[in-house]
Amino acid sequence: MVKSFKSRNVGIIIFIVIILACMGAFVYLLSTGIETDTTGRVDTTGHVVQEIPQESKQIIKISVLAPLTGVRAEAGNYLRRGVLLAQKDINAIPRNKYVFELIFEDTQYDPRQSVTAYTKVRDIDNVHYIIGPYGSSEVLAVAPLAEKDKILTIIPAAQASEISLMGDYIFRTQINVMEEAPFWAEYLSKRIDEKLYIIAINTDYSVSYLKPFLEVYNKTNAVGSIQYFDSKESDFRTYLLKLKKLSAKHLFILGSPRNVGQIIKQSRELGYSMNYYGPSPMEGQELIQIAGYVNESIIYPYPYDDKSQTDSMLLYKHKYTKEYDSGPEMISANGYDSLMILSLCIERYGDYVDDVKNCIYTIKNYTGASGILTFDKNGDVTKPLIVKTVKGDKFVKYDD
Repeated sequence: MVKSFKSRNVGIIIFIVIILACMGAFVYLLSTGIETDTTGRVDTTGHVVQEIPQESKQIIKISVLAPLTGVRAEAGNYLRRGVLLAQKDINAIPRNKYVFELIFEDTQYDPRQSVTAYTKVRDIDNVHYIIGPYGSSEVLAVAPLAEKDKILTIIPAAQASEISLMGDYIFRTQINVMEEAPFWAEYLSKRIDEKLYIIAINTDYSVSYLKPFLEVYNKTNAVGSIQYFDSKESDFRTYLLKLKKLSAKHLFILGSPRNVGQIIKQSRELGYSMNYYGPSPMEGQELIQIAGYVNESIIYPYPYDDKSQTDSMLLYKHKYTKEYDSGPEMISANGYDSLMILSLCIERYGDYVDDVKNCIYTIKNYTGASGILTFDKNGDVTKPLIVKTVKGDKFVKYDD
């Protein structure tokens, strides 16, 4: 009997201890700021993150200036895909105070049209933030206006070195030609023991690229000739026949995927093939669609490795492939990072352009879709370069 009584008392005491412990835990949770509202979600630290009702969020307009039609439409649509995916991810975050509305304007890869598009989004849409334009000539036309108007602009593709000097409100998630051109010149100078010939698109990009390229390349090797073509040109037979007379064996093509594809195809039609080299912007399915069989006949540098095992790049690849049923490439990843970085700084400091600008300058070792980004004093980033080629219908890392 005594034993039974003691057992009951022990059981009651244990029960009371458990109740007191639960009450204590509840009081502790309240004291640490975690709310019991069922609309909250628990984050990785164990704290409840309050969801902000969608109707309470402030809308931020972002203009995307891109060539959605014309000779660089393929690249423009890569950019469009990247920023749309970022918008989807950002607007789905419950705790964010802001949602993003994207305003796309077609620049047609034309500086004048880019200025027209810029004027429209500034005066009519009243945007404070721009992603784009795409090409270097477009950026050099728009950037001085954006700097004067204090419209924060992030460039996802243009590489001209002059962009670095455009001002405090101009950033880019693409590398500067001053990083790519010397790397590529040194690589080719060790590979080629005969004259290198160049066919280049007549834009600010080529001028900016060739200056540092030739400074490095001409130290040990020789360039045979440089021929320039218009951005809308499509018949390259005259240029190629000149090279055929010179028995040129090595050709560096500074141009778009369409330009490179047309030159390789027309060279083959003339019964004359060479070893081809390109810059990073030449990657694009349009090259393969036009040129047909290319298999390892061209190599080029690239500041984006889609085989990277970096967590952020793997996650982006998974999201992109699921959304678009194809693999990502550099421009879409740069576009994604551009909008994500804007969101990061706007969430931290609000819709205040100067504060957002200052925030971007402080970003170091940001793990993004396009790699690890650190912004320097000019608003530029640096990224490691790899060498790629074409195998079948795929752009792949080159095994030297």
